[in-house]
Amino acid sequence: MASGGTNGDGKDDIVMAYQYTDGTYGLYTSLNGLNYDGIWFTGGSYNLGRVGGRLVLGDS
Repeated sequence: MASGGTNGDGKDDIVMAYQYTDGTYGLYTSLNGLNYDGIWFTGGSYNLGRVGGRLVLGDS
């Protein structure tokens, strides 16, 4: 879980990474920390354990 700007509105959003059973992953967002916004990004096969504690977000 991380917080940072994902939609350019100047407010922090919450992003959660989820590892799927097939080895791919998705990043889910909650805008302004309140409203679920859906899947922000999906990625290919990757072990998220390698980036634990190192997810960095910037204002888009």
